[in-house]
Amino acid sequence: MKTHVFIVNESSFPIHLQYLFAGTGAADADDHIGLLSDIKRVRVGDRVIFYLETKESSGIDGGFFGAFRIA
Repeated sequence: MKTHVFIVNESSFPIHLQYLFAGTGAADADDHIGLLSDIKRVRVGDRVIFYLETKESSGIDGGFFGAFRIA
């Protein structure tokens, strides 16, 4: 069993929690091969910890949230 850290922001983090789903995305990137290889390493039973990356101006505290088990 491995532990993975997914970096999220204040707009995507609530969606991950609401739908109990985590994925990757880079809307402005032409090449997703790095993101695909990262997500393909995840296995059932592994743990995920979210790191909430925030902007200082947002007033939201960032940090680590989890651990969640992959089903």
